Amino acid sequence: MDMTRIAARHHALLTRWALAAAWLLLSACSTAPALAGRAAIEPQRNVTSLIALATSHFDATAPAARGIETLGRSGVPRLERLSPAERETEIRIADAVQRDPAGAVEAARRLAVAAGSPAQPVFEVDAMKYLFHGYGTARAPVDEAQRRMRLTQNHALHPSAVAVARLAFLARLDELQALPASDPARVVFVTSGGCAAGKGDLFAMSRSVVAPGLRFGAVWDAAGEGNALENPWILAAARTRGLQVVFGWAEADPATRYDAVLARAAITGRVVDVLTFVNSYTEGSAEFRRFLESPEYRAAEAAGVAVSFGVAPGLFDPASLKDRSRPAYPQARALSRPGEPLTARHLAPPPDKLPALKAALQLLEAELRAARASGRATDDLLQGALGNSLKFLDDESPQVGDLLREAHARLTAAGR
Repeated sequence: MDMTRIAARHHALLTRWALAAAWLLLSACSTAPALAGRAAIEPQRNVTSLIALATSHFDATAPAARGIETLGRSGVPRLERLSPAERETEIRIADAVQRDPAGAVEAARRLAVAAGSPAQPVFEVDAMKYLFHGYGTARAPVDEAQRRMRLTQNHALHPSAVAVARLAFLARLDELQALPASDPARVVFVTSGGCAAGKGDLFAMSRSVVAPGLRFGAVWDAAGEGNALENPWILAAARTRGLQVVFGWAEADPATRYDAVLARAAITGRVVDVLTFVNSYTEGSAEFRRFLESPEYRAAEAAGVAVSFGVAPGLFDPASLKDRSRPAYPQARALSRPGEPLTARHLAPPPDKLPALKAALQLLEAELRAARASGRATDDLLQGALGNSLKFLDDESPQVGDLLREAHARLTAAGR
């Protein structure tokens, strides 16, 4: 989630609720061998992102209980290209989730309540990582081990976080389905946009853009790493249960956004690698455009059960974190006129990958240079922000591969 008021409130409550939600964190310490039967995540354009699950892994139209059974039976699909250290973490976390899927999903539900309220829980994929042993439950890492885990092992943690977040969300939709048809809480809000694009503030903007006083029975605050691929799955889940959905899109220029990822990493320790970051804009933008043009979305819009709005948040104002009277995104503007449905024509074209990567790498280099000048260690940040990208280069163009390999070699040498 971006550094917004929602994020600030979420983290202020996080430790208390994480302790209440405890789950079986100690089970993640088990040294038992990995449970068999987990499929591999195979990134495919328009199907899954680099590090998230395909939405087909859990049936959106089935009750959450069936998904929990699936999770216990087949577990969390594994990423194929992890380092030995990442694989060890993945096995510990994924096995703990598979051994107690119902407990993990209940813990995820409690964290969602902590982020919002019992009436309006906020389901955030990245927040689910606080449930996992070794990650810690405070906003900032409390020791070097937690900092290293957050900086270097986002890939190992992300699939398990996605799994428990999606199933906890489905469980909430099952609850909303049971409400009377006239209950105004039978509306779900869903965010989309690139990493650090300003998605967190879409929630605050939604009421003024869509309808004053609008209530949401649940909020799905998407991880940018998902490339907006979850929207059709969420729409199917909502329609099956007779619920309405509001989709919010945060449009931003990735050339200006990786500094926000790095600023967040300096506080929380979590970093998104440059390739996953850029894909969240290039592929995420294209995917959201396809979603708005899909027959399923158009039918839902025509039936009055789905609506979308888009916002260009502009630059984030860090002063808003300390002064709640200041808007987090003072330059925010709507992409469509008031009352006008958002369509693909309102969206900017997906950005070009190479220029976006070059801009992210320049910002990373500046951050590493400043850190080294102040005497701070940079190996973990370099690994998490750039080294982790190299595992995916077999699926990239030669130009992308050459750019990332050259940058990694140069920045590694500069730190010696």
